[in-house]
Amino acid sequence: MKTQIIYCSQTSNTRQVAQALFGAIGPDTTLVELKDNPEPLNGDLLFLGFWIDRARVNQEMADFMARLKNQTLAFFFTQVGWPEGPTARRIVQRTTELLTANSNVVLGAFHCQGRMNPAIIAMARRLPVTHPRGGYSFARAALLAESNLHPDQTDLAQAAEFGHEIMLKYLRRKQN
Repeated sequence: MKTQIIYCSQTSNTRQVAQALFGAIGPDTTLVELKDNPEPLNGDLLFLGFWIDRARVNQEMADFMARLKNQTLAFFFTQVGWPEGPTARRIVQRTTELLTANSNVVLGAFHCQGRMNPAIIAMARRLPVTHPRGGYSFARAALLAESNLHPDQTDLAQAAEFGHEIMLKYLRRKQN
């Protein structure tokens, strides 16, 4: 069985998670950054990794996902927001809908917090708290402080466990 891990990373957060998956999954796995053009796809199972841009899959990965058809896959992402919050749940739901619309089979999703691009933090600090994109508040500062600690070793261990679980799910599906 061949597995491909294809990811986009802006601040190295998603790259770290992709590398943790790669280390956990083992032989016959390739790790490729989307910008390095992973075509043609040659994996029986795909892991797609991305960062979040304004509560959505980053555009480069969204375009790639829209072209996928009849694939078996799982996805993972990093975000600044709280991993158990409503935004994370919406991202999982929207991404699953995007992928299953083209007859792809989604075996699961993983997400964890990650550092925000410092340029975006600087821009947010200049916005008033009442700005539609949130501005900079004490709550935002607390979220950014927590996110800057991630992905940590616990996140990476959980990502590796996610990889094992998806591999088992895939193998069980193939046996049935």
